[in-house]
Amino acid sequence: FTHKAREDGIDIPKGLCVVGPGGTGKSWLAQALGQEWDRTVLRLDIGACMGSLLGESESRLIKALKDSEAQAPCILFVDEFEKLFSGAGGSGVTDGGTFQRMYGTWLTWTQSRKADVFVVATTNSVTTIPAPALRKGRFDEVMYVGLPGLKQREEIFSIHLRKRGWDPAELKIDVPLLAKKTPNRTGSEIEQIVIEGLIRKGKDIGFGKEHPVATKHLVAAIDDVKIMAELNPGEASSLLEWAKSHRVMMANRDEEET
Repeated sequence: FTHKAREDGIDIPKGLCVVGPGGTGKSWLAQALGQEWDRTVLRLDIGACMGSLLGESESRLIKALKDSEAQAPCILFVDEFEKLFSGAGGSGVTDGGTFQRMYGTWLTWTQSRKADVFVVATTNSVTTIPAPALRKGRFDEVMYVGLPGLKQREEIFSIHLRKRGWDPAELKIDVPLLAKKTPNRTGSEIEQIVIEGLIRKGKDIGFGKEHPVATKHLVAAIDDVKIMAELNPGEASSLLEWAKSHRVMMANRDEEET
């Protein structure tokens, strides 16, 4: 992003596409980058762009993209990126060619824009996105974010306990045990386990800081939260295989203990 990089003829970075199962924290990345880079984060709602009149959807998308350029430098966050291309490969008969035109609008803008708008797009259905939309020049990188490993789950448990005013070290909560008992859990599921554990604690010994939460309450809450990886067992593995076959950037992941 520096002027020195411009002097070397390097273009302004254009964006990052984050691929991974739901609940793994993809959406938080845009907010984290906004904090790190001190930039406004704008959210592009694909559904809100859709209109009933011919040409209305494309006009709304164009206006949204121009609005983002007017607020540059900024980050444009596009959640569920695949929705933009849901009908791009169709005949154009049933929707009057709306999705094909929106697809073309997006490709043209991502390739030719000059404004410093960094796009962060997230998806858990990457195979439905046409390859030209992900190529270099439109995105600087495609990054895979998978299920958290053992050490990462420990950190996530600690974060959500501290967020709610409970210091796991002070209370001697066995965070490594909790992490070992939650393989294939997403970050959002771990958050819900913490919440359910606090509810169990309240029902067991009472609510309030005078009644501290213990490891047993959190362990008991693990079964209260369903494992999304079991409800949709193929999602995480297929996305991981896609990431490996396409040699995309992989977020750090600890190896599980055998």
